[in-house]
Amino acid sequence: MTVLIANHEPPLSDLLRQVLERRFSKRGPVRFYYCHSVGDVRSVASWIGFDLFILVVNNVFWEGDEPPDLPRRIGAVVACIDELKRTYGKPVVAVSGYWARGFGYRLEAAGADVVLSLPFELEVFGDLVAACLEGLPSD
Repeated sequence: MTVLIANHEPPLSDLLRQVLERRFSKRGPVRFYYCHSVGDVRSVASWIGFDLFILVVNNVFWEGDEPPDLPRRIGAVVACIDELKRTYGKPVVAVSGYWARGFGYRLEAAGADVVLSLPFELEVFGDLVAACLEGLPSD
């Protein structure tokens, strides 16, 4: 299984990696790639066949020199989720510490298979990812 984690906080990425390794290593090797920006996600996704995308929505860097305001930055990540789902058809997990009215619906409408608000139970995270991956062929 090959997983892309888009996030710029290493402790959270490490925790997600540990949960997935424990949960899925019996199926075969679990490989991880880490990205920090929407542009990196798009680039890496175009040349590596991922089985799972995890985006920590409010922790994905912006593009360019000037950081956009929060709504535009979040909008770029939502558009990236939509693009990943349409292009690759693989499960997308959206994790976020940012919540506004209707935000979870917006992530689901973009194609996120799982939407989690920080903090969340790690066992629940593993269970939801497992449910997303049930239909995928094993390596």
